[in-house]
Amino acid sequence: QLVNDSYKCMIFNSTIINEADDFIDGVHEGNFNDDDVAIVHFVQSTYRHVSNTIFDKFRKVEQVLLIDISVLTISDQAFESCDQLESIQLSTNLLSKLPDSVLANCKKLQTLTLSGNFIVSFNGKTFEGLENLKTLQVDKNRLAEVKENDLKPLIGLENLFLGTNSISFIHENAFKSMSNLKVLELTKNYLTTFSPNLLVNKPDLTWLLVDENRLTSFNFTSLKQLTSLAYLIMRDNNLGSPPTDAFYGLKELKYIDLSYTNIKEIDKDAFKDNINLESIELIGNAIVNFDESLFASTSRLKSLDLRNNFFDIIRVKHFENLHDLEFLYLIDCSIKTI
Repeated sequence: QLVNDSYKCMIFNSTIINEADDFIDGVHEGNFNDDDVAIVHFVQSTYRHVSNTIFDKFRKVEQVLLIDISVLTISDQAFESCDQLESIQLSTNLLSKLPDSVLANCKKLQTLTLSGNFIVSFNGKTFEGLENLKTLQVDKNRLAEVKENDLKPLIGLENLFLGTNSISFIHENAFKSMSNLKVLELTKNYLTTFSPNLLVNKPDLTWLLVDENRLTSFNFTSLKQLTSLAYLIMRDNNLGSPPTDAFYGLKELKYIDLSYTNIKEIDKDAFKDNINLESIELIGNAIVNFDESLFASTSRLKSLDLRNNFFDIIRVKHFENLHDLEFLYLIDCSIKTI
């Protein structure tokens, strides 16, 4: 079928269990042939093993979808003939590893999706040759660490998703080669520390998500160099009260979530530099009171969530500068006086 002027080949109800199993040929519709195929999509199939020859017939394929078809292993030359590939989706399978240099010939690859597998580790050769990769999704796997050279070849990477793993250690130089990084997602891991070196030379970083880890401290000074940062999500960590200058310099910041981070007090100048803030979430902390000028610089704020804190009094002056505010949440705050 044609999808946005690209010929898509859909392979239904086929099964490959053993490495020696042959790929089943099919019949193209109309006047199309193997060289016209831009997209290959396996549907309602079982492919335990992706063989060395499976894509040999589709030499101009640009996108491969191997989603939820029970892929267990991939031959080390499975994608050798796919030098036009731009996207590979291998999510929701049974992979525990990728062979070394398996994608080295895919110089045009921009998106690699490995979400929902059982991958436990990488090494310096796993992503060899993928200098042009823009997006890597390895969320919902079983990674325990990210070593220094695991991701080193990915010099052009812009979006990195490592959430919902079991990562407890990331080498301080693990992201050193990624100067173009825009999204760094580390949600739902077991991190207790976060090296400030991980954020060095990331001028384009827009999203930083470290929520639902086990962080007990964070070097907020490392944020100052993130001049493009717009979304900062740190909720569900035991960080305590942020220092006065924690968010200084983050003039592009639009959204910040510090919910459930054990904040007891927050300095009146905490958000003074964040003039573009549109949403602040401070749910489930232990804040008893805050200065009337805390939100004085955040006149563009549209949403402020202060639920589940311990304020006993709220004054009009707390919010008098928030002319664009649309949502204000003060539920379960023990408020006695307004």
